[in-house]
Amino acid sequence: MNVGNNIQELLYPCLNCDSLNRRTSKFCRSCGNTIEKQEQSLPSLPSVSDKEDKISFFANLRESYHMEIDDLSDFLSYQQYLFETSEKGLAVIHRITGRFIAVNSKFEEITGFSRIKLKEENFISMISGMNKTNKKYDMKNILNNKEFIIFSSIYEKIWVHVIEYSGFFKNNSIIIALEPRGEVKTQLVHPSTRKLNIIARIAEEINSSLDIEVILNNTLEKVKSVTKADVALVMFIDENKKLTPIASRGISETLVEELRNLVFEPDKGTRARAISLGKTVHADIKEATSLTGKLIVGEKLLSMATIPLKSKNETIGIMSVGSRRKDNFNEYQELLDVIGNQVAIAIKNSRLYIQVKEHLNELEEKNKKLKKLEQAKERLTRMIIHDLKSPLTGVMSYAEYLQTSNIIKDPKLTKIYQSIYTSSQDILRMVMNLLEVSKMEEEKLVLKITEVNPKEILQRIKEEMQIKLLKKKIEFMVSIPDNLHIAADKDLFYRIMTNLIDNAIKYSLNNEKVTVKIIPKKKKNNILFCVIDEGKGIPQKFRKKIFKSFFKLDGEECGITTSTGIGLTFCKLAVKSHGGKIWVKENTPQGSKFYFTLPMITVKSEE
Repeated sequence: MNVGNNIQELLYPCLNCDSLNRRTSKFCRSCGNTIEKQEQSLPSLPSVSDKEDKISFFANLRESYHMEIDDLSDFLSYQQYLFETSEKGLAVIHRITGRFIAVNSKFEEITGFSRIKLKEENFISMISGMNKTNKKYDMKNILNNKEFIIFSSIYEKIWVHVIEYSGFFKNNSIIIALEPRGEVKTQLVHPSTRKLNIIARIAEEINSSLDIEVILNNTLEKVKSVTKADVALVMFIDENKKLTPIASRGISETLVEELRNLVFEPDKGTRARAISLGKTVHADIKEATSLTGKLIVGEKLLSMATIPLKSKNETIGIMSVGSRRKDNFNEYQELLDVIGNQVAIAIKNSRLYIQVKEHLNELEEKNKKLKKLEQAKERLTRMIIHDLKSPLTGVMSYAEYLQTSNIIKDPKLTKIYQSIYTSSQDILRMVMNLLEVSKMEEEKLVLKITEVNPKEILQRIKEEMQIKLLKKKIEFMVSIPDNLHIAADKDLFYRIMTNLIDNAIKYSLNNEKVTVKIIPKKKKNNILFCVIDEGKGIPQKFRKKIFKSFFKLDGEECGITTSTGIGLTFCKLAVKSHGGKIWVKENTPQGSKFYFTLPMITVKSEE
């Protein structure tokens, strides 16, 4: 690519102010004077060595041609335009890895690969997949041969030309040019099929991101490429029902800023017709006013179309495309309608994603506050439990001493002291349950697994519950194999059984029976424990809820009143910490059966 020749072919100096303009321009973009076409030579372009980087090249280019940044940008945009509109399929690839750097629309059409798909491929894998002969390729052979033919399923033959890239910048790239030869297979060249392929590629790029800026950039680049537009503009309807410019391509920043400062209502001009009809409307250049007029005059356009961005019944804005060629958009009517719908859907999805993300952030902040409150609650609970534990132990000690000593001779007082001891014991158990539940929920409780004799534990509980059993005249029965020992945390096992037996007594009416069964299950490698009462039972709908913290099952329906609602929560967590599980079933003809399992493990003896 000879840069000097390209500039001489594309640009022309103004005799009045010496600034460069496109050869097709009638008026100078800097001074506004008519450009007089004369045979006039441009200064020679400075040579660009491989060692020079793009910054020094730009500096030389600007100095030699008196080019401002806008002029330089226009020139490079025009080079990109020539690349995009070439009749050959062009791709810039890395000469070593074969990775794609840039491709034009014709390259997509010939290969059947979209730009997004090509990012995942390299040139070798692409042509190997396209070629029906299954021939193997590598970059070394391709660079040596320069030209070769592949036989694809779309075209009879495709000539592949390899061109050394000698462009503006230091790089390690080559240009691949694809040139189809021979007849194209009929079923693949039907206009509707080509249109569907274009729509599919555009939809893929538009929906490749949830970021609105990326969506709009992808859309405008693709629309300009496919429709050969010179300018493109997207405007959203804001909360005040006014149109605001959001993104643009090919429009000068000065004009975009001017549009931002003006008020455009969506119910006037070409935009009103487009929104009302729900489809693309071509502007009347001669009668153009307001927004359309600003774009036509500012960018010297000869044709323009306005596309509503509409999803279902909601219009979120418009997209305007313009060209310096007459009747440029007539053949793209349906395509622009589809693009408008795709963009509207993508933007609505993006906005929904942003709303969900904001909502999640809000929930996360609230969750952090809740965690702080929960931690404060836990600290307060521990303080209360700690402060209650000491005086309760003292009360229990005095009550036990008074009921067992010979100091008190009155039987009535002895019963009172027994009640004080039993009640204090219940309160202490609730306090300890709260403390242990907190530890187990935070997974801070360390188990002390030892060999435990369950018969001894049950005998101890029976003695402690003697007053409650006698008061209700309840028969307490135990079924357990002889010489059975289990591996468990002795204190936790004692409190699991105490909670379940205490609840069974509460559930039971007078003159009923509470039974404890322990059954080894060798096949399942665990031990099954069961506490049975003959009370009114627990309704089916509550059988899972009763294990939740602070759930209280009160009322005449069950005939019981639980205390804190923490006892069964403690049992569930304590059993789970041992690797077991707990559940409840109905006892026939009435009552409940509480089951739990513990693993059958061997305790190693300490030497």
